[in-house]
Amino acid sequence: MAIPSSPKSRNREDEPLVSVCLPTFNDGSFLHESLCSIVNQTYRHLEILVGDDHSTDNTREIVQTIQDPRIHYHRNERNLGQFPNVNALIERAQGKYVAIYHSDDIYHPEIIAREVAYLEAEPRVGAVFALDWRINARGETIGKMKLLPEIPARTPLSLPDIMPILLRHRNRVFRAPTFMGRREIFREVGLFSSEFSIAGDFEMWLRILTRYPVAILDEWLVGYRRGDSQVSHSYQNLRTFEEHFFPIIDHYLTLTELPKGRGAIIWTEYAFHRCDDETFRAANWIIKGDQDAASGLLRRPFPWRTLGIPTADLRWRKVRVLLLRLVMLAGLRLNLTGTLRRLLLWTEYRRAA
Repeated sequence: MAIPSSPKSRNREDEPLVSVCLPTFNDGSFLHESLCSIVNQTYRHLEILVGDDHSTDNTREIVQTIQDPRIHYHRNERNLGQFPNVNALIERAQGKYVAIYHSDDIYHPEIIAREVAYLEAEPRVGAVFALDWRINARGETIGKMKLLPEIPARTPLSLPDIMPILLRHRNRVFRAPTFMGRREIFREVGLFSSEFSIAGDFEMWLRILTRYPVAILDEWLVGYRRGDSQVSHSYQNLRTFEEHFFPIIDHYLTLTELPKGRGAIIWTEYAFHRCDDETFRAANWIIKGDQDAASGLLRRPFPWRTLGIPTADLRWRKVRVLLLRLVMLAGLRLNLTGTLRRLLLWTEYRRAA
């Protein structure tokens, strides 16, 4: 999707300073385009903090080709990892607001202006997010995020507001590379944790919600790149541990009093999402050759009531999970593990054995 051009505003020193934190590691293929989309924002009062996590590609040279005094480049002496790199940038930030963006995504020229305007108008809101359109490695649009019907746009939302939505839909709420928050919130809630691997940002959003409401703009303001080179792809590849979404949610449920009147639907759907994760992990155990571990996961009950809940975007997913479980159970009982492994490599990863 092409980003529409917008006239540049003056760099007004009376406007709040925004610290754009751009952690990067070996993203040379996309960094120039991403950084240019930040430099060309209509909102001009920025400091752009590039944290190079000891890249082995031409990251330094790419940054040096963009002559803009607002860019501050720092190369770590060793590879810190995703969230320690982000934390180092936050600690150097001087702005009233902190935006944490991705070095392989493309930013709409108005994203900073619109997020600042919202936070200035809503002083009790701690952070704001927006919607994205999804792009592939070639920059081609492959989809657009939809705002869930349960979420009122541009409205302050609390943890009790958000939690039932997450239980029912998983994290189809927060798009991480659209985050902008008040710098002061990190002094209150702390910095990002590495405990939950790539889900450390999701845990941070819930941690912020324990102190502040957040809001979501109903505008598509970032081209969010998806591809095999992303950390999320490595995270999912043959994963046999529980997805970090679940322990994070379980923890914050202990800190949340859900609104009264919430029915069993959210718990049924949450049970399905957990079953979906267990099914995926069972498939990976079979591929890895551990039939006992797979059987243990498949013995856990399927939440049959989920099939009666009208969720159009999950209907085929539910049927697929159920059929996959039945196929795996049958294959294990008939000792067809070789055939089953080849089938799963194809259905889950599009790989030939």
